[in-house]
Amino acid sequence: MSSYITVAPIAESTPGFSFGRSGNCAQGTYLQIDSVPSNKAGRIVPFETAELTNVFIVCQDDSTFSIEVQVRVGSTFTTVHTSTVTSARKFTEAVEDVEFTLGDEVCIKIGSGSCSNIIVGLIIKGL
Repeated sequence: MSSYITVAPIAESTPGFSFGRSGNCAQGTYLQIDSVPSNKAGRIVPFETAELTNVFIVCQDDSTFSIEVQVRVGSTFTTVHTSTVTSARKFTEAVEDVEFTLGDEVCIKIGSGSCSNIIVGLIIKGL
């Protein structure tokens, strides 16, 4: 008789979850998915359980600002992570202890400061 060990694969969005906005982005501006503001229709988490592992950001010029990763439930937006960029054009960050569940709607907002022509990517791993 033979024994088998099975390992559940981990699915991953890499980068998959991206947000952006052209022009000047001031505090309170929600980034877009295609041409739709993410506070109107965010990215849906397709995993039963998932975690945010990395954030990457690029904008046109050296800028100082923060972005807020939010989860929308109905008309309530909850900030689950904040990344701060200081006098830089590019930024990457490993993230711990930010979890999502199936169906969470994720959006991105400029929390403070401002920047121009921004792209934000989230790497989310889950089952």
